[in-house]
Amino acid sequence: MLSKEEGFIIFKRKQELSNLDSVHLWPGIYKFELPYLTGHNVRDNDGLVKVSNCDVEMHIGDQNNLDQHLIATVIISAKKGGVGTTNFIEHIATLIKTGYIDQVVLPKYGAIYDRIRWVERNYYPDEIYQVVSLEWNSELNHYSNPKWINLENDWILKENKLKPYD
Repeated sequence: MLSKEEGFIIFKRKQELSNLDSVHLWPGIYKFELPYLTGHNVRDNDGLVKVSNCDVEMHIGDQNNLDQHLIATVIISAKKGGVGTTNFIEHIATLIKTGYIDQVVLPKYGAIYDRIRWVERNYYPDEIYQVVSLEWNSELNHYSNPKWINLENDWILKENKLKPYD
């Protein structure tokens, strides 16, 4: 992990980051809860539309990411007993990229949408981590076409900071 003292970092790694000559970033682990709509926008008896939440953990500028030519690993964790994130992963990833990552990672040249590793953590039937590959549509500013691969023997599983499911 890059030191906290470095704060605002500029690094040059043309061969490793290919389409980025330099990147300005605020490294660290960002943890937050993100509300998202599930598409079931039906009012209840009180006239309220339910909004679901997921836990998000962004690892920005971690050495493990840099070694894999990535800027960030983002873990999206479904809430136990809530609505799963699988059917909404591209919408959630778009919210995270445009609302959060774009605020802490600033490329001088090029784009970073392909330098983010998306990991989905679900609890059913057992706890499972999967890497989600997504396609970025620059015209619509949106991810689509998710594909999942089980994540095994990865640093994120050993160094994960997410709290256990209840």
